Amino acid sequence: MPPTTTRPPFSSLPLDKNGPPGNAWGLYGPNDELGALNLLTPAIVKQAAQEIQLGERVSLDWYLNLPTYPSFNRPGFKWRLHNKAPRTVNDDFIDINTQSSSQWDGFRHYGYQKAKQFYGGRSQAEIEKSEVIGIDRWVQAGGITTRAVILDYPRYLEKKGKESVYALQPKSISAAVLKDMLKETGVETREGDMLLLRTGFTRDYEALGDEERKAQGAKPIAEFLGVESSRDVLQWIWESGFVAVAGYVTFTNRPLLLGVMDW
Repeated sequence: MPPTTTRPPFSSLPLDKNGPPGNAWGLYGPNDELGALNLLTPAIVKQAAQEIQLGERVSLDWYLNLPTYPSFNRPGFKWRLHNKAPRTVNDDFIDINTQSSSQWDGFRHYGYQKAKQFYGGRSQAEIEKSEVIGIDRWVQAGGITTRAVILDYPRYLEKKGKESVYALQPKSISAAVLKDMLKETGVETREGDMLLLRTGFTRDYEALGDEERKAQGAKPIAEFLGVESSRDVLQWIWESGFVAVAGYVTFTNRPLLLGVMDW
């Protein structure tokens, strides 16, 4: 059964009839800049902290210089060490395309193409002349601190005795499989959770040679293993209470490395 949630029923979406299908624009007010992160109340964060048992820390960051050749021929990572002789002091200079390494896909990145609007109906002009819906708003609100539910697709397939998966191909994970993966964990989702989905992307990418990585970055369409772009998947995410999704996943036929829910 879906968790108790303050969200309206999925059948009531879209809330903004001028926005994209399935949107919840206006749910948190006409000037909202946080989306589902509004659900991260002190009570939710405190409840998440009570889940800690081992106290072990695991970094989810990928290397800054990966992928070696970012998709769509975007520029790669550059680093320079600057020694401030005669003093024994070093400065570091970096040049990085934010669509590489580990990153949050914020509300400013990819808009509703049909109406040329971003979250809440903001225009490109509004984005360029102000700091509206920037990820700094998330920081000002206290950041993203909550319980994460991990679904490991490669391990799930192995446990089921099914063929292993190669993440650098355009295949999708259906809502039925996502639900079964969640069932296998024994975890009951609750409003305010974050979904972590492992597809094996970094494992398979790091196994590539330099020429293969170069060819991957030059592809006109970046297609990888991810969740199915379907109403069923969207409804499952909505009804599960997730406020954010992290992993290499696909929504509306495009890849997102990390994303906060904006519907």
